[in-house]
Amino acid sequence: MSGNAPPVRVAFNGVMGARYAELLQASLALPHTLRCAGADPGAWGDALATAEVVVCMDWPATSPPAPKLRLLHLPGAGTDSVDVAALPAGCAACNVFEHEVPIAEYCMRAMLEHAIGVTATDRRFRSGDWSDSLVAGGPTHGELQGRVLGILGYGRIGRALAKRADAFGMEVRAVTAHPVPEPPLAEAVTPDRLAEAAARYDYLVVACPLTPATHGMVDARVLAAMKPEAVLINVGRGLVVDEQALFRSLERGDIGGAVIDVWYRYPGPTGPRDVRPSQYDFESLPNVWMTPHTSAWSTPMLERRFAIIADNIVRMREGRPLLNRFA
Repeated sequence: MSGNAPPVRVAFNGVMGARYAELLQASLALPHTLRCAGADPGAWGDALATAEVVVCMDWPATSPPAPKLRLLHLPGAGTDSVDVAALPAGCAACNVFEHEVPIAEYCMRAMLEHAIGVTATDRRFRSGDWSDSLVAGGPTHGELQGRVLGILGYGRIGRALAKRADAFGMEVRAVTAHPVPEPPLAEAVTPDRLAEAAARYDYLVVACPLTPATHGMVDARVLAAMKPEAVLINVGRGLVVDEQALFRSLERGDIGGAVIDVWYRYPGPTGPRDVRPSQYDFESLPNVWMTPHTSAWSTPMLERRFAIIADNIVRMREGRPLLNRFA
């Protein structure tokens, strides 16, 4: 790469654009200019007119012209909002992962909370209630050791979770399109056997991407097959789980509960932030734990992601193969 090469021009948009620019600034050694368009369509169009690299999560067919664009880099893993056919000629597209560690830790925390119930015990004890204590003849709590964990989707997240669950003495099983019963898995089956397999799980973690094949995969039949005390944890995509079937199952108490981090409705980039995450009243159910798509959102994860994005920008300039290229 020539030392006289012009600075690489990088454009960002959306509410996270300024934060993403800071993260890239800390990792990118090349001379560069960074432009954040925020939610202003006019500023975005102006930025795309000269951008060599764009960092954003979507690329619709209606995107403004980007005649100099050589690299669309997603700051996340999901590629379902990118219209590959609409990319300018010669433009590559890459994504990043690095979210498997915080998501796996989130799932472990969720299962520990369900088994031990620290939050509810803390709330009662702060009010002077000793009823959970052995000195008051209180009830016992559960353990994760010996419990059966089923993981739907055995990619990066699934493997990171399996490793941690195995360390806790759980029996780990997976449902995946390419089943290989490698350690620490006790079993791996294909998706057509999901309902049959789910009948043995104490916890079912949904960690697969949203595709036509996985849309609605966890349906009423699968939920009906689960143990009455089983807990579903969704950290994949909301639409992998049938929205109505899940609500009705939880409402009736057919399963023990759900931990939901990915949803059916989201705020738009410029719209109100009080959008309800579902057409159903999940927030009214006592057996549901809800978070707003935060399971992956750790500081170290973002730092790792932008180190990879910076590396890919250097690779692009040097004509070397790109990491995580999907188009």
